[in-house]
Amino acid sequence: MREILNMFKKGKNIFSLLIIIASIFMTSSTNMVEAQDSGNSPGISTVTDTTNWGNQFITKAQLQDANGTSQTHFGLYDDIYASWEFSTNNQKIHAGDTMEIPVPNQITIKNDIVNSKPLEDKDGDVIANISLNKDTRLITVTFNSNAATKSQTKNITGWISLKTNWNTNIVSSNQNTPIDWGLDDSAMKSPDTTNSATVDPPSTDQDNNSVLYKYGSFDNDKIHWTVEINYPGETIPNAKYRDFIGDNQKLISDITVNSATRDSDGNITNDKENKYANSTVAYNDNNKEFTVDFGGDINQPINISYTTQITNYNNLSDNYTNSGDLLSNDTIKQSVTVNDSTTSIGGGASTSDILISILGQKKWSVPEETKLPDSIVVHLLRKITDGKDQEVTKKTVTAKDNWQYMFRYQRQYDDNGNLYHYTVKEDTPVGYVSVSDPTTYNITNYLSDTFKVTKIWHDGNNAKNTRPKSVMVHLYDDKDQAKNTESFNLNDDNNWTHTFTNLPQIAGNNWYVSEIGYDDKQTNTIPKGYIKTQYANDGNPQDQTIVNTLSTSLDVTKKWADNDSTSRPKSIKIQLYANDNNQGEKTVGDPVTLNADNNWSYSFGTNANSNDEKDPTNQLPKYDKNDKEITYSAKEVDVPKGYTASSEFSNDNTQETIINKKTDPNTPIETKTFTVNKKWADNNDPNRPKSAQIQLLANGEKYGDPVTVNADNDWTYTWNNLDKDTTYSVKEINVADNYVSNIDNTSNNEATITNTLKPNSGGETPSDNKKTLTNTHEPNQPDTKDPASNNPTPTNPDPETPSGEKDPKPVIPNNPFTPDPNSDTSTDFNSEPMVPNVPYSNSQLPQTSNKELNWIYPLIGVMILGLITFRIKKRA
Repeated sequence: MREILNMFKKGKNIFSLLIIIASIFMTSSTNMVEAQDSGNSPGISTVTDTTNWGNQFITKAQLQDANGTSQTHFGLYDDIYASWEFSTNNQKIHAGDTMEIPVPNQITIKNDIVNSKPLEDKDGDVIANISLNKDTRLITVTFNSNAATKSQTKNITGWISLKTNWNTNIVSSNQNTPIDWGLDDSAMKSPDTTNSATVDPPSTDQDNNSVLYKYGSFDNDKIHWTVEINYPGETIPNAKYRDFIGDNQKLISDITVNSATRDSDGNITNDKENKYANSTVAYNDNNKEFTVDFGGDINQPINISYTTQITNYNNLSDNYTNSGDLLSNDTIKQSVTVNDSTTSIGGGASTSDILISILGQKKWSVPEETKLPDSIVVHLLRKITDGKDQEVTKKTVTAKDNWQYMFRYQRQYDDNGNLYHYTVKEDTPVGYVSVSDPTTYNITNYLSDTFKVTKIWHDGNNAKNTRPKSVMVHLYDDKDQAKNTESFNLNDDNNWTHTFTNLPQIAGNNWYVSEIGYDDKQTNTIPKGYIKTQYANDGNPQDQTIVNTLSTSLDVTKKWADNDSTSRPKSIKIQLYANDNNQGEKTVGDPVTLNADNNWSYSFGTNANSNDEKDPTNQLPKYDKNDKEITYSAKEVDVPKGYTASSEFSNDNTQETIINKKTDPNTPIETKTFTVNKKWADNNDPNRPKSAQIQLLANGEKYGDPVTVNADNDWTYTWNNLDKDTTYSVKEINVADNYVSNIDNTSNNEATITNTLKPNSGGETPSDNKKTLTNTHEPNQPDTKDPASNNPTPTNPDPETPSGEKDPKPVIPNNPFTPDPNSDTSTDFNSEPMVPNVPYSNSQLPQTSNKELNWIYPLIGVMILGLITFRIKKRA
C-alpha cells in the first residue's frame, strides 16, 4: 500500500511538471502564431512591442549642397548636407518603432539634438520625430501613430538631412576620402549613394590676404571665439577692434589680446613677450559690445580670444552670430559677420537666423573746395518675391561718421530659404548725381552742373577711309531741361571731345548723351558700318565716352564634293571663331545649322540672318580696343563621317567656303600630333613644383583629361592621332602662386609653357606651396588648449576585432564661413527610392520584443517530456 502511495505522489509531481511544460509550449506557440498572423490583418495588431529596424530601410545616402544636389566635391570648410532616403518596403510600422542611422566619421557633429525634430509627409502630417546623439553618432527616427496607420495600406518613403561639415581631424584638403555610411549592402551599392568625395582647399586664403578674420568653436554650451587681426602685417594707424555679441549669447570670460609673429615658413604664433598686453578693453553697459584699443599703430598680427555662453542651450538656434569691425583712425577698415552653425537635422532646420552686416562708404568725387552737405540719408533695400525693392531701414550719415554707414545683423534669407539681394540708395543732394555700387554698397556723388563727352574710334586709324568728318551729340535728361542746351559737333579740330557747362540743377535729375547724326546730318543714327558702345569714365555718369568700332561680316557657304552621294547628311552645324591679333581662336556665339532650306549658307555680322539683338554674331568688330585687326572663320562642329573638310577665303576674308569631299574608305585617316614643352625660369629653385598638369584644348574647348609633366618625362608630352582640321592649344592647371605662367604657341602643332618665379622683397625665393598657420586656431581646428585636440586621428576599428571600448570621439571643429540655406525634410510619397532588402515577407510582421529564441522553448519542452516518459516506463 505504501509503495502504491509513493508511486502516486511521484506521479502527481510528474503530472505537475508536465502541466508547466505544456504551458510553456502553448505560450510560445501562441506568440509565434500572433506574430505571423498579425501581418494579414491590416489595421489590427495584437503585438504591442516596438521594433528597432536599424538602418535596413535606408535606400541611399548622399552628400549634397544646400539646394539638395548631390556633390562629390566640397571645400574644407563648406557646409555639407548629409542626406538619407528611406523606404519601409510595405512593412507594418507600430507607434514607437525606430530607425537608427549611423553618421559617418568623416563629417562632424557639434552638438546633440535632444528636442526631437518633426518629420512630416507630403500631407503635412507628422509621422516621426528625429533626434541626434553626439556621442553615439546615431540619428534616431521614432515613428508615431500616424506612421503606424499609414503603413497598413501604403509604403512610407522619405528622407532625412543633416547639416554638417568635414571633420578636419580625419580629412584634409586635396584628398579623396571614402564615406563610411555603415549601411546595408543594398544602400551602399545604390548608384546614387555617395561612396567617396573630394575635399577641396578652402575657397579663400584668409591667412595671407585679410586684415580681419573671426571664427567660433563649440564646447557644449559655450562658444570660444577667435579674432585674427592684421595677418598680412600691414601698418594700420590708430587701430582699434570693436566686437558685437549676437543674440542668445552672453560674455563669460575676459578678453585676451596677444601679439603674434610670422616666421620664415609663414607660420604665425603668439609672442612670448606680449606687446599688446596693455591694450585697453571698454565694455558697454550690457556686455554685448566691447572695444579693444591697441594704443596706437599696429604693424604685426594680433590674436584676440574670448568665450560666450549659449543662453538657449535646451532649444539650440541653428546659428549663433557675432560680428566685429577693425577701425583705423575711427574709420571701419574691414568688418566681418560670423554665423557659427550648429548641427541641425530634419525639417526643423531654418535659414531665417543667418545674419549679415552691410557696410558702405559715402564718397565724394568733387573738387576739394566743394562745400558738402551736412548729412545724407541712405536707404537699405532688398528684393522681395515680386521683384520689387522693399525698404528695410534707413540711416542718416554725416562727416562725423567718416561718411560710413553700417546696417548690422540683417537677415540673409527669407522664410522660404530664398536669398535676399540688398542694395543701397541715397536721397541725392541737389547739384549731384549718385552712383551705387552693388558689390561694395558704396555710394559715390558727382557734381551735375557739367557733362563731358568724348568720342573714340577703333577703325585701324581710319585705314579704310570709312570715318565721317564729324559726329553730332546731344544731351537729354529726366526733367526735360535739355531743351536749354544745344547739340554739338565732335571732330578732329576739338579732339572729338566737349564739355557742357552750367546745366540746370534740379533734385533727382539725371543727364544722358547720345549721337544723333554725322557729317552735320541729324539722322539719329550712328555712322554707317560702325558699332556703338558707351561707358562712364571712372564710374562718373557725367563723363561719358562713346566708342565707334568698324564692323565686318563673314558669309559662309557649304559645298559638297561627293557626286550627290546619298550618304550626305541632311544638315551640319558650324561654329564661328574670332582670332584677335593672332592670339588664338575663340568661339563667338552658338553654332548655327546649314541645310538645303538655307542653301547651305549663313551670314554673320552686318548681313546677319539672325534678328536677335543679343546675338553676338550680329555685330562683329573688325578691330579690338587696341586697334588690332580681328579675323573670323567658321568650322564644322563635327565633320561628317566619310568626308574631309577644307576652307577657302576671299581676299578680304569676308567670305568663306567650306568644302566637304567624299573620302576613299581605303585611304587612311589623316591625323596630326600636338606637343607641349614645360620650361622653368627660376634658377633651379629647390622649391619648384615636382610636376604640372596640362589641359589640351580643341578649338578653345577642353579636350580629354589633363596630363602630368615632370622630370621623369622631361617636362614634355605629345598627343597623337588628333583631328588634323582642329586647332589645338594648351593651358596649365593650378599655376603655383609664386610663379607667372606664359604660353608661346611655337607652331600649330607645338606650344611652350614657361613659368617664371616671382621675386620677393627680401630677395628670397618663395616656396611653391602655400604656408599654413600653427597654433593660431585656424578655421575648423579645435582649441589648442583643449587636451582632446592632441588625440590621435580617430580610426574605424576592425569589425572582427572585439573591443570593450567605444570608438574614439573625433574632436569637433567649427565652420567659420557663412552657412548656406538649410534644406527642409519631408516625406515624399511620389518618389521612387531603391527598395532595401528587408528580411521579412510582405505578408507578416517581424518577431518583436527580442523573442529571437522563442523556437528553443518548445524544443526543450519536447525533450524533457520524452525523457520523463522514458523514466516512468522504465520504472513501471
